[in-house]
Amino acid sequence: MCAVGTRPPVKRAFMATTPPGRSARKSAEAAAAGKGLPPLFSYIWQNSRRQQVVVLIVVLASLPFYFLSLDLPRSIVNDAIQGRAFQHGAAEAPLFAFNLALPSFLGGGTLHYPGMELSRIAYLMVLSSAFMLLVLVNGAFRYVINMQKGKLGEGLLRRLRLDLFNLLLRFRPEAVRNVRSAEVATIIRDEVEPIGGFVGDAYIQPAFLGSQALTALAFILLQSPLLGLLAAAMVLVQGAVIPRLRREQLRLGRQRQARSRSLAGHIGEIVDGIGEVSNHGTAAYERQKITGILDDLFWIRYRLYGRKFMVKFINSVLAQVTPFLFYALGGYFALRGSLDIGQLVAVIAAYRDLPPPIKELIDWDQQRQDVEVKYEQILEQFSLAELPEPAGETPQLAAGGTIAIEALRVRAPSGDVLLDNANLVLPLGAHVMLTGSRGEGFITLAQVLARRLTEFDGTVRLAGQDIAAFSPGWIGENLGYLGPDFIIFGRSIRENIVYSLRGPRAGQGLPSPADPGGGRPDQAIRPGGEAEAATSSIDLRRAGAAHAGELDDIIVALLGEIGLADAVYGFGLSRTFNLEPDRDLAERLVDCRRRLVQELEATHLADLIEPFDPARFNRYATIGENLFFGVPVAEGAIETLIEDAEIAALLAEGGLGDSLVALGLKVAATMVEIFSQIASDHAVFERFSFISSSDLPRFAEIASRAGSRGTSALTYPERRSLLLLALHYVETRHRLGLLTAPLADEIVRTRGRIMALDPARFARLLEFYAPDRLCPVAPLRDNLLFGRIDHAMAHAEERIMVALRKVVRDCGLERIIYQLGLDQEAGPGGRLLPATHRCALALARCLIKRPRILILDQLDLMFAEGQRATILEVVRRHMAGRTLVVAMRDTTSRDLFDIVVTTRGNRIESVSKPSAPSDAQEAAAQTPVEELAEIQALRDVPMFAALDTPRLKLIAFTCERISFEQDEILFRQGDIADAAYVILSGTADAFMELPGERLHLSTTGRHSIIGEMGLISGAPRSATVVATTDVTVLKIAKDIFLNLIAELPAVALVVMRDQVKRLSLAEERLTRMLQGQSTPS
Repeated sequence: MCAVGTRPPVKRAFMATTPPGRSARKSAEAAAAGKGLPPLFSYIWQNSRRQQVVVLIVVLASLPFYFLSLDLPRSIVNDAIQGRAFQHGAAEAPLFAFNLALPSFLGGGTLHYPGMELSRIAYLMVLSSAFMLLVLVNGAFRYVINMQKGKLGEGLLRRLRLDLFNLLLRFRPEAVRNVRSAEVATIIRDEVEPIGGFVGDAYIQPAFLGSQALTALAFILLQSPLLGLLAAAMVLVQGAVIPRLRREQLRLGRQRQARSRSLAGHIGEIVDGIGEVSNHGTAAYERQKITGILDDLFWIRYRLYGRKFMVKFINSVLAQVTPFLFYALGGYFALRGSLDIGQLVAVIAAYRDLPPPIKELIDWDQQRQDVEVKYEQILEQFSLAELPEPAGETPQLAAGGTIAIEALRVRAPSGDVLLDNANLVLPLGAHVMLTGSRGEGFITLAQVLARRLTEFDGTVRLAGQDIAAFSPGWIGENLGYLGPDFIIFGRSIRENIVYSLRGPRAGQGLPSPADPGGGRPDQAIRPGGEAEAATSSIDLRRAGAAHAGELDDIIVALLGEIGLADAVYGFGLSRTFNLEPDRDLAERLVDCRRRLVQELEATHLADLIEPFDPARFNRYATIGENLFFGVPVAEGAIETLIEDAEIAALLAEGGLGDSLVALGLKVAATMVEIFSQIASDHAVFERFSFISSSDLPRFAEIASRAGSRGTSALTYPERRSLLLLALHYVETRHRLGLLTAPLADEIVRTRGRIMALDPARFARLLEFYAPDRLCPVAPLRDNLLFGRIDHAMAHAEERIMVALRKVVRDCGLERIIYQLGLDQEAGPGGRLLPATHRCALALARCLIKRPRILILDQLDLMFAEGQRATILEVVRRHMAGRTLVVAMRDTTSRDLFDIVVTTRGNRIESVSKPSAPSDAQEAAAQTPVEELAEIQALRDVPMFAALDTPRLKLIAFTCERISFEQDEILFRQGDIADAAYVILSGTADAFMELPGERLHLSTTGRHSIIGEMGLISGAPRSATVVATTDVTVLKIAKDIFLNLIAELPAVALVVMRDQVKRLSLAEERLTRMLQGQSTPS
């Protein structure tokens, strides 16, 4: 059987750092012979032939003017200054007189121009002006030539980067896995930069400089053959010696480039794995490795400097020897009368223009060698195995065809056989499960079908056509693949989803290098929405949309099916947007606010909102928002406001400024205590600390000095920093017990005085809250509610959101909110989104393009057990009548598929067809309290008993305090486990919901933790917990709890022991109950 991939496996590592010699040149030639890039000068000529010829013509046109500028000083000295043109004491002499013999076809004869009769002074001035004019003309030629060279170089640099990027896209997936992203980016971004700078000089520079040097040398030879030969000899010596001295410089330059690339790759690797460095405490080891590379770079660069300046010194000495000989020998010939003064001056002036072109030609030759080496190195790095180009046109899938696999054998790079002698026939349009045990054969099979593995023996055919015959463009459009290694781009949610619609039919590609400014931005995804300056538009046809607005509706409907629509709706409510272009929309939103207030009052939910009232302190807003009763317009606005003289006076008047500085000092001390031992990239740090990691040491020093000497020892900038810190404090969120009622009252009083000032002064800094208009810099949620949700009551947010969504829907604004939510940035790698959202987003990206074949690889690793059934049902519905392949170990859903393929080890064990598929089954914040009470409550929980105080403070700081009324449900059986609860007061009962009855499991009281089992197992809630009295709990989010277990083995051990004990007790109790029920009465 012939192999689908005809190239041998890649044996060379992607980033070889050995300096390329003859082997590198051979690899470059091999790349030129294949589908890679040709040698450097061929590549430059192929892509810039026309522009090079145009500039060369300009260079040739400049030579006569350059020669005249060399000859004119001789005429100035001899004819004007020495008076040779004024024979026999004449007062005037002709200038620019000439006789021109006409050819016979023009009638013959001589064209005579007698010139201009000028006095001696006028003669000198006209010649000097002509010389100055020639200087300007030559300068203009240089300007035009250099500008054209720059344009040519930048255009070809852009083409080279694009060609390298295209080569990268053609690599086999197996080869790309060995690529370090940081090094590839460095090559395309930085290492090709010198090549781009050389492109404009490749042909033009030697032609321009060589023609200038030859013109000057020819002129010297015409004036004095001996001096001309002397100048030529020195030029030859200079051209022979300097390049030899620079060979070592080139070798050191190659070493520097290799070590710099190694440095970039190592730093990129450490940045990607910074969590492992913190986890294993290897910072010192990594620092030592970086120090070693930097030391090597230092000595290489030091020797390079020494070699470079030695070359400059020798070059300078050689350049000065010839003028010495000219002065000595030329002066001797002038004294003897064999060379006139004008000729000597012209020769010396001409030689002044000879060394610079020669030196620049030598520099050009060095640059040529250096750039050729860089180019060959780059070609060597980009000479990985490429996907073969399909021969002929891409075939089409025939209806009712099959996926036929014959004698498929796949090997890992290590030589291990991943899949051996696989033979399989699957009908197109079927829903297939791939599963297995003892190995990953089923995963390998899925990746072969998805073209993620292309090097194998055997054949894979789609509808009778070899899979290699389908072009990458066809594969991208018709085949969808989602595996655990998916990537979320640092773009908006919308852009991540519609990314799959930017295929080969979507746009016209990049503009040509000759028109680097070409192309235009895409149309906006929605009216008034974001306009992506991309190079290809969206193929609406593939999504089934008629226009861009309909595409948003399709995206929202899809996200609703996979459970992401509510999150997008929440993102929309959290965003701000410019209302200036659409006054009608602003009025509709204000009307929606009024109707929402009426709805909340009618449903008795108004008490769950703490409104923005000028006469009240809002407990859920920052101190800064309360003080200024508004939102800063831009970053730095608060800093500017507190610097205002009148506001500073108002803060000092009632002592509020000093009180806020003291509060900021306590906040700083607490933040330092909690976060000083936590890595700056830790999720807890990013979510809960409002002091950046870079500022933490500064605040630690401020807190230490103020603690020993008082706030009077602080400087004005330090007091200002503490005041700003206090303005970001929210008591109900941070719960440090620092905001007292008198302080809140004083803030409200000062607010009144600030609002009495001229509002026009703060128009560019602050947007005030007002009941009859919107605040454009506040989130849409705050604008609609005109207040903040009171999280002290359980489920307050859920109840408010139900009313809000109803009113928004009635007002016809729901679409606007979803569109705003789709504009939400996902962050680099999707880090701004939870893991479940990232998986759902990647799935939506596959489904939106409606592929003919969809392959989901290791679905059970991407979605939790509680989500899996829903996701499978959605995917099956969207892929009805089309081919669906799902690879996962979990076989509980096997009855949903038409065919189940089971592998054992690296062989296919069985292919079965289950019976008819069955339908898939679906499975607040806090009241201010004293900080010490929460810490003591956590310490009384056995799981946390051994933790130190800073760690307990961290847990308390990241928890959410919630109150439940009697008979209120904390969580239900079957819910997704998203948090654990520490009971601070009250009791709660746990029940198991059984068919027709409710089984009481246990009663839990103060200082107990509940709900943690679901977080550990990942399974849905196994019981319903109901408050039997008024209950107050601390809610610990799932990620916080799991991070705690991962970082503290002692806590993990207590959790394990507790779970074993509780399971044992539950089993004994259940046994006793069952025995009691079976005993006859």
